[in-house]
Amino acid sequence: MILLSPRRRLGLALALAFTCVVEPVHAKNLDSLKQVIVGMEPGVALADVHLELADEYAGRALYSEALKECERALDLKKAHGDALDEADAMVHLGAAFGTMGEHDTGISWVKKGLNAFKSSRDEAGVARATTELGVLLANAREDRFSAKELLVDALAYHHEHGNIDLLVKSYYALGWVAFSLEKSPAKTLKNYYKVIELLRGQSEVKNNTLAGAYNNSGLVYLHAHENTLAIEYFNKALESLPEDGNVMFKGIMNFNLALLHQRLRDFEAAQVHLDLAESINNVYGTGSFREALYAWRGRFFLDQGQLDSARHYRNLIQDREGQDHSKLPVNYTFLGDVSFAEQDFEQARMHYESAMTTNFNEGGMFANDDVEAVIGASRCARAQGNLLLAIDLQERYHFMRDSVMEIRRIPAISLSETREEISLREKEERRRVEREREEAKSRNFLQYSAGLLVIVILLLLLNLVVKLTLPSLVIKAASFITVLTLFEFALVYLDPTIEAASGGQPLAKLGINLLIATVIFPLHTFIEGRIAKAYG
Repeated sequence: MILLSPRRRLGLALALAFTCVVEPVHAKNLDSLKQVIVGMEPGVALADVHLELADEYAGRALYSEALKECERALDLKKAHGDALDEADAMVHLGAAFGTMGEHDTGISWVKKGLNAFKSSRDEAGVARATTELGVLLANAREDRFSAKELLVDALAYHHEHGNIDLLVKSYYALGWVAFSLEKSPAKTLKNYYKVIELLRGQSEVKNNTLAGAYNNSGLVYLHAHENTLAIEYFNKALESLPEDGNVMFKGIMNFNLALLHQRLRDFEAAQVHLDLAESINNVYGTGSFREALYAWRGRFFLDQGQLDSARHYRNLIQDREGQDHSKLPVNYTFLGDVSFAEQDFEQARMHYESAMTTNFNEGGMFANDDVEAVIGASRCARAQGNLLLAIDLQERYHFMRDSVMEIRRIPAISLSETREEISLREKEERRRVEREREEAKSRNFLQYSAGLLVIVILLLLLNLVVKLTLPSLVIKAASFITVLTLFEFALVYLDPTIEAASGGQPLAKLGINLLIATVIFPLHTFIEGRIAKAYG
């Protein structure tokens, strides 16, 4: 028996798309940058051109070339620059190692740069390095809690200073964290929506990151069976991809469109997109992507009742056992489908369980709780007479479907919205933020004024009580309270200045506070002198 609905196996597509590196927003011309380098004297300026060239290579998915340019830049900045120049190159180099999949090395380099920025109290450098470290940790799938914390910490600085590139990186990585850590399709969409809105307002609309955000949003809709929205976002992803951009992005997007058209039983369109994805993978792709293409080629024939052709692709997958076989969940699900069609329910059940186990090891909601593997295992259980297991798996399926349906509470952003409309909305948002900032300033001014007034009143009262025949202990207590209030008010009023001057270092803040005390507390001595004289 052949399962009637097309498989929605998204494990590989999600893994590829969500972990794709965020590319530079503004593309440079490779040839012009190479020409600029010719004849330049060794120094920091030349190093910066090498970093621009690295960004350009990364935007074309030429990651090894990007890494080489970052290494050249670091050597130049070590020889000719200062500590901040070197830190900047370290962060770039760490990010480049991340694009090569060498996450541990990348994290190590970024941490070195981050520590150098902290030592120099360079707030902008700290914010950028923090973001890059968060991106690396998110893509490494290791400490995603720390990744989220780092990314969120840097967001406020990037918003305040209008760092569009770093805001885009942050929200893109937070989308992956929401997907893999929080298992929330709704939060995943919200983060990618922010990336889309930030980039659509730029003069250069076509770039890899914008395309990736559209693609990843489309994958969420695909998984939730929002087919119309999914196809809109996938097509927008292809439209947003630069002609000389990340080629593998194009392969992934065609692969996703093939999945969608296959679900809609438009096999002709699915065939076209599968052919495009395969042709790209033959030149630029990986063995893992090859296996996914085998599985979906087989699914293509299985959905049309062509079991012999499906068996051919099953054999191709199984022949790869022990030969860099990645054991992708998509493979196991497809193998289970073929065995189910052959009515070998025990073998099919084993394949489906392998798919679910592999998914749990991969991490992430869409990967962990694969709908199709669960449905397949439930049908096998029923066919084998294990009704209790079938019911348990069916309940799991409904739970999974309910968690995905939360995205319906989030209205999709309009893909036809103009840059002018976005610009107006962004201006309104900036005006709102500015209003809130001015209101906060007004509140602070009133509170500071009230505090100062209290101190003046206390000084006047102190002057009055000194002239009265009150016990000396009462007068001394009043003087102490007055001076202490003045001291605390000074600390509160000067706190932003103290924080900036000290760089947040506890010992530095203590030193500044002591300096303030040496200025204010002689007042206490003066007042006590007057008291002693008055009671002479």
